[in-house]
Amino acid sequence: MSDSRRLHASCLSMLQSVLSDEDFRRLDTWAWAITCLLLQKTISLPAWICQLPDEADAFGRKQRFRRWLNNRAIKVRQFYQPFISQALVDWPGHTLYIGLDTTSVANRLVIARTAIIYRGRAVPLAWQVFKRQSVMLAFDQYAGLVRYTQ
Repeated sequence: MSDSRRLHASCLSMLQSVLSDEDFRRLDTWAWAITCLLLQKTISLPAWICQLPDEADAFGRKQRFRRWLNNRAIKVRQFYQPFISQALVDWPGHTLYIGLDTTSVANRLVIARTAIIYRGRAVPLAWQVFKRQSVMLAFDQYAGLVRYTQ
């Protein structure tokens, strides 16, 4: 069994144990996305396709991830929440530093995120995307993000 298949099987098993009610096909694609991200160390979809053992052509494999990323049935917070909650289980009594950050993408989108600052890294807690050019946001625009993080 290849490294990618072993890592995928491990990711899929973990995802299924936490999100047992979720559609298998969605979890399977997510497990492949995690696998490809870890092995390729990039968010570039074209780089991911070489890790997939699918018989489909390269375009079809890339489309699989694009369809998954655009699937409205996937609720990111429902997918992500159990994992970040589990990661924080052992942190009672410790001081947590939460950061709020905005970044511009392609000069047309702004991502606002909250993150735990840990060892000089930002571990995302929640994020929201806005269609706009300026990274300057009024508080009422990201207030829901802050409330969700609490």
